[in-house]
Amino acid sequence: MSVQEVDVGEETPRTVVSKLGGRTGLEEVTSSGAVSPVLLCNIKACKVRGVVSQARLICCSASDDCSELLAPPPGSTPGDRVTCLNYPGEPDRELQSKQRVWDLVQPDLRVDSKGVANYKGCGFEVKGKGLCRAPSLTNCPIR
Repeated sequence: MSVQEVDVGEETPRTVVSKLGGRTGLEEVTSSGAVSPVLLCNIKACKVRGVVSQARLICCSASDDCSELLAPPPGSTPGDRVTCLNYPGEPDRELQSKQRVWDLVQPDLRVDSKGVANYKGCGFEVKGKGLCRAPSLTNCPIR
């Protein structure tokens, strides 16, 4: 388990607890001067092993031993909103844990052959800045 403080463009960083540990290079991504990884921020905070986690890291995985955090496009800043092309609209303020929204959408989340993160074939985009990508993995699920 890994606990990180991640800048998401708010007054204070969010605490994120993940199972990724050291396998993804999270320390490199969140170190000072680096761009924050792509996160799901409108989830309900929950305790994981006694620590309150306030967001979910979005990564892709080719296998249990090979995972990468999704990266926002160059020029992105903490707090930039990620949308899916062809799916405009405002996000829910907080996803209801009872509805298990992540479990419903996760089967349709993939990194394509060009390394672009997609939902039902529509790229994850930061408007005016570009598409979110996996650093090196292609054709794999987003978890």
